[in-house]
Amino acid sequence: ALPSSPRRRSPARLDRFSQLAGLSLVMEVAPPGTFSYFDDRPYTVTAALDLVNRVLLAKGFLLIRKQDLLILVTTDKPIPASLISVVEVAELPKLADNELVTLSIPLQFIAPDALATEIEPILSTFGKTASLPRAKRVLITDLVVNLRKIHPLVVELDNASRPEPS
Repeated sequence: ALPSSPRRRSPARLDRFSQLAGLSLVMEVAPPGTFSYFDDRPYTVTAALDLVNRVLLAKGFLLIRKQDLLILVTTDKPIPASLISVVEVAELPKLADNELVTLSIPLQFIAPDALATEIEPILSTFGKTASLPRAKRVLITDLVVNLRKIHPLVVELDNASRPEPS
């Protein structure tokens, strides 16, 4: 658990957060202003990342956890796919709500292109889909909080496309 600290300030505190989390910080541009926060509770790395990202998102920034890196990106331009971790459904409960990831979902019945078209309208501003027809998979990039809501819909749409028994 990460200790809570009075008056966490950016960017120096982003350095400290990355150290406590055991991650290397990659930051080309620092967010403007300061981030002050006080709380007596200890936080896990995931919970602290979620809290920091909630504040950063309001300022047009986002921290992305990728392997042993914590990468600060601006949200006003497309985020390169190579920075975003690809995860399976079972990993979603372990991730922060405001973490940007790509969810890889296997499909049994619905065509990946058809599924991508169905879910496009419910994606956030960070959301994207990629169809992998030969692999019978769809890749959905979005914040984890949205992916947790989208996944059951994907399962429902996939099952609804099951062929009728003859």
